[in-house]
Amino acid sequence: VLQEPHAAFLSGLLIGERTSLPQSLTEQFRRTGTSHIVALSGYNITLVGKFFARACIVLAIPFYPSFWVASFSMVLFVVMTGASASAVRAGIIALLVLIAEREGRPYRITNALIFAGAMMLVHDPFLLRFDAGFQLSFLATIGLVYMSPRVECALDRTRDGMRHWFGKNVHSRLFENEEKNFLQRIIAGAKKLFIETIAAQLAVLPLLIYLFGYVSIVSPLANIFVLAAVPYAMASGFITGMLGFIAIWPATLAGFATWALLAYILGVVRLFDATPFETVALGRAFAFVLLVLYGVAWWRARRKAKEV
Repeated sequence: VLQEPHAAFLSGLLIGERTSLPQSLTEQFRRTGTSHIVALSGYNITLVGKFFARACIVLAIPFYPSFWVASFSMVLFVVMTGASASAVRAGIIALLVLIAEREGRPYRITNALIFAGAMMLVHDPFLLRFDAGFQLSFLATIGLVYMSPRVECALDRTRDGMRHWFGKNVHSRLFENEEKNFLQRIIAGAKKLFIETIAAQLAVLPLLIYLFGYVSIVSPLANIFVLAAVPYAMASGFITGMLGFIAIWPATLAGFATWALLAYILGVVRLFDATPFETVALGRAFAFVLLVLYGVAWWRARRKAKEV
C-alpha cells in the first residue's frame, strides 16, 4: 500500500524497525533530534496502552477484564517489538499504573521508575554501563517528571514578561491556559509538547554530548510539529495494516490518510534539517562542564527551597 520511504518509516513508528530506513533519512532524524520517534520508546508504549484502554471503554468491557486485556496487550507488544530497554522500562511502569488502579493504591512515578530500573538491572547489570538506550530512556523520563514543572514555571515567567511588554490584550488572546477556542487549544497543546521536549532534552543533554559530541538546535521546535502528528500516524498506520489482512482495497483507501500523515512528518523533518546550523558541535569534554553547571543549579535550587 505504501511506497518507500513511507513504508519503512511506518515500520519504525509502529514497531521500532529501523534497518530498512534509508541512511540519509536516518541522518536527518539524528540532526533534527527526532530519532526517538523511530526508536520504540515509552511514548509509543503509552500510546498503545491508551489505545487498548479506550477500546475497552468503547466496548463497555468491565474494569477487571479490561485490566488483563490491556496488560497482556502491552506485554505482547513489548515482546513482539524486540523488548528494547526503553520499551521494557515503559512497559513495567505502565503495568504498575494498571496494578495501582486495580488495587486502589496511590501511584508514584519515582517508585515505579526505581522499581523498573532495579528489575532490569537485576536481569542485566551491564545495561547501566553499556546500553545507551537504557540510559537515555531513564534520563528522559526523569526529565519529564522533575524538570517539566521548572520549565513550565520559566515559560510562565516569560509569558508574564510578554504581558508586561506587549499589553494585556495580547496575553489574553494568545497565552491564557483556558481552552476556550480552537486557537487556544492548539496553543495549549503546543505548549505542553514544548515543555516536555525541553525537559527531556535538558535531562539527556550531557549524555548526548558525551556520546555524539553535538547538540541539535532545532530539536525543540521540530518535535512540537512532529509529535503532534505521531499518534494519528500510528493509529492510521495500524488500521491500514490490519485492513491489509482482510483485503487490499480497504487498506489502500486507509493508506491515503496514512501516507498524508507520514509525508507531513517527513516534510517537517526535511524542512528543519535544511535549516542552517541545525546542529552545533561541542566536543565530548563539554559534557563534563555541563554536568558541573547542572550540579551548581541543583545546589542553588535546593538551597533556595530550604530557605523558603
